Amino acid sequence: MAAAASTLLESDPDADLQPSLPTEAAQLVVLQALGPAPVSIDELARATGLTIRALRAVLIELALAGRIEHQGAQLVALRTASAGS
Repeated sequence: MAAAASTLLESDPDADLQPSLPTEAAQLVVLQALGPAPVSIDELARATGLTIRALRAVLIELALAGRIEHQGAQLVALRTASAGS
């Protein structure tokens, strides 16, 4: 029984839901990789080394904080001072 429980813990399908970096560190990595020109989420994932799932979670947090803007379905950019006006 204990062996079955440890097998379940080892094969946890939700294990990859958490980013490998703490939230603040992941946000900083993403912000440093972004600029005012739109970049695709795929390119951003390659540049940051984050999984798409972890990157999307960070992008949601940054969008809610007003730090980035989505331009189309797959493009993101840093929010500039003129973009919020």
